[in-house]
Amino acid sequence: MSFLYPKSEKLKSKNLIDKLFNEGKSINSPPLRVIYIKTSFLEPVAVKCGVTVGKKHFHSAVDRNRIKRLIREAYRLNKGDLCENKEKQYALMFLYVGTHKPTAIEINKAVGLLLKKIVL
Repeated sequence: MSFLYPKSEKLKSKNLIDKLFNEGKSINSPPLRVIYIKTSFLEPVAVKCGVTVGKKHFHSAVDRNRIKRLIREAYRLNKGDLCENKEKQYALMFLYVGTHKPTAIEINKAVGLLLKKIVL
């Protein structure tokens, strides 16, 4: 299994993001929420993932970027169960809904839990 997070796995399509927010299912594991949808891509990847942190609680871009880096790293380390399934393709969007600056352990635990819930 590869622990990479290549460009092909990044969610960038505006149409797919709109479809994700309109038709996707949501799961919470504080301080994170994930919206996901089963879909199909032209690229041979199992998952496309995006990360967002709102300005409401984190006015500083430095803080928002740090949280996004923590979420992407936790996803990269925990994506094994989700990516091994070759016949299903998913689009995911991680939303940070907490109000305080998280630790890496806290984010890692929440991402792992969310990805396990999606697989089941």
